[in-house]
Amino acid sequence: MAWELNNFSKEREIRTLLSLAKVDNNVTDFCIVTWQQEETIHQDNVTINVIPLYKFLLAEQR
Repeated sequence: MAWELNNFSKEREIRTLLSLAKVDNNVTDFCIVTWQQEETIHQDNVTINVIPLYKFLLAEQR
């Protein structure tokens, strides 16, 4: 969770999640919750969904 992803925090968060994906190859989908940003990042066969908090809170449980 991050208030917003600026250039520095975005790189840091992506790097951390990519490292985690290398530890467990079965995990390839991640989520970063922000205040209002939304985007999808594809890198190194990993998908990172950046979603605003309100969508996270309103999402159905999977």
